[in-house]
Amino acid sequence: MSNFIFKKLANQTLIYGIPSVIGRFLNYLLVPIYSRIFLPKEYGIVTELYAYAAFFSIILLYGMETSFFRFYKDKKHKNTSGTIIFSVIFTSLIFTLVSFLSSEKIANWFNYTTQLSTVVLYIKIFIFILSIDSVNTILFTKIRADEKPIKFATIKTINIFFNIFFNFYFLIILGKTEIVYIFYSNLIATTISFVLLFPDLIKTKLKLDLKLLKQILFYGIPLLLAGFAGIINEASDRILLKKFISTELNVMHEIGVYGACYKLSIAIIIFLQAYKLAVEPMIFDKKNMNKIIYAKMLNYFVIVGTVILLIILMYIDYFKFFIGPKFHEGITIVPILLFANLFFGIYYSLSVWYKITDKTMYGAVFSVLGAIITIIINIIFIPEFGYLASAWATFICFFSMALASYIVGRKNYKIPYNIPKITTYLFLSFVFYKLSLLDIQMISKEIIRLFLLFTYMLIIFIIEKKYSIYENKNT
Repeated sequence: MSNFIFKKLANQTLIYGIPSVIGRFLNYLLVPIYSRIFLPKEYGIVTELYAYAAFFSIILLYGMETSFFRFYKDKKHKNTSGTIIFSVIFTSLIFTLVSFLSSEKIANWFNYTTQLSTVVLYIKIFIFILSIDSVNTILFTKIRADEKPIKFATIKTINIFFNIFFNFYFLIILGKTEIVYIFYSNLIATTISFVLLFPDLIKTKLKLDLKLLKQILFYGIPLLLAGFAGIINEASDRILLKKFISTELNVMHEIGVYGACYKLSIAIIIFLQAYKLAVEPMIFDKKNMNKIIYAKMLNYFVIVGTVILLIILMYIDYFKFFIGPKFHEGITIVPILLFANLFFGIYYSLSVWYKITDKTMYGAVFSVLGAIITIIINIIFIPEFGYLASAWATFICFFSMALASYIVGRKNYKIPYNIPKITTYLFLSFVFYKLSLLDIQMISKEIIRLFLLFTYMLIIFIIEKKYSIYENKNT
């Protein structure tokens, strides 16, 4: 049974990963365009606005994604999809109305040197993007719950294609050099996705079950708090950089460099995103899932994650050419951000216990802990170290959350994770990365990198083979 589960997980991770890979790769190709058309301070505006967009995306979904999976297949609740989708649409409409009327005040709050009317336009576009995307997300969630990964991947890929197409069309073909056209491209693509998802919306019986909604909110609100705090962990660095760097010119430069270099951790973020999309509908399957499978999921995540991490770090000289030379000063933070995102994935795997036991408040506590760590480190160290402090804050935050979830989880829902083995893989990946930096005159760097990468994977294979034999003897 476990082999079937992991084959299913691998297949769905691959399918969900296809649009992510395509999208991220094509977006990756846009970075050289952005970093050559726009100055770091201009790209800094894009980075900051999308950081705020991440906050509001969490608020507009208020834990409904995970709640959907928790209640959807429960036979006691027959109108889960209709209730949740209705609720998200209603709150999105309210958000659109209130935000649109307040757009000028919001624009003033950002205090950009750009003309106010231009910033207001940015805000209005983002309001529509956020509202439409929240509805799209919950419709995509239903598709995932129905285990239709191909349909999910197809619509996502179409969305990505149009986003990239219109970016290329506006910036290259028409020669538009204003960042507003990045936002226009996003809005058009998001709207096209909604059109493609509209038949699914029509098929859903939108009926609000207040009693069920109360149960869903009781389960989901802690996840909102967790998500909100999580976004603070992920995105507050770009916001805090603006607050604690002295000059407007320097701050937007720092944010722009940080945002561009963050994109170099793209591969591990893609893997993490695909993994999350595949795992979330599965973890609530009580018939097929058990503690041993949850433990193996973390083990396989760490294996794949560390291999991806090493590939990026060992060949960073090639990856860095995807961003303009003006942004290369920030390359030193890439290893920190890669290990940070790896630990975020570990935390996500470890979070299984509080989701399946309905103790979602713990998720909020861990995320708040991470948010406090992030904010304190950024406030103290940004004035002196700039975006380097933000990178380290991200790493320490996610590491702390993973550690806290593991410790508390052992007391509430003990899963037999093989911590010595996982720790070994993490330690070895760091060691092999450091070894790849050695400058041996007589040997080509390419040969050294290939040898080290092959050796690391061989060690993993030997360890996994040894443990597999041991486990078979004891079953």
